[in-house]
Amino acid sequence: MKVLVTGATGFIGSNLVRRLASEGYEVSVLVRSRGMRNLPAKVKVIKGDLTLSPTLKGVAKGRDVVFNLAAGLPHHHLTDDDYIEINVNGLKNLLEECVREKVKRFIHVSTVGIYGTG
Repeated sequence: MKVLVTGATGFIGSNLVRRLASEGYEVSVLVRSRGMRNLPAKVKVIKGDLTLSPTLKGVAKGRDVVFNLAAGLPHHHLTDDDYIEINVNGLKNLLEECVREKVKRFIHVSTVGIYGTG
């Protein structure tokens, strides 16, 4: 089974990627930069940005499942506009790509971290 994971540099995403790879899935990760460490050797790194829809063209092609774990969180100290751009528009861009490529399953994962630590 071919899967794509966004948010693979985060805690949950990096653990998901390792688990999927260890279970024999063909795993690709979408990242803004190629500076990922400790990835299983077979994982394919795709450079792209959820907020820039042209960079998403084809990233979901041939994927059976897309896991979306990408998000702007309070500890990133973003502006309100940046949170909306990442968490709303970025999600919309990825969903549109998945619809275009006829992905059968889209799994959106969130975290209580969006509420902050206070």
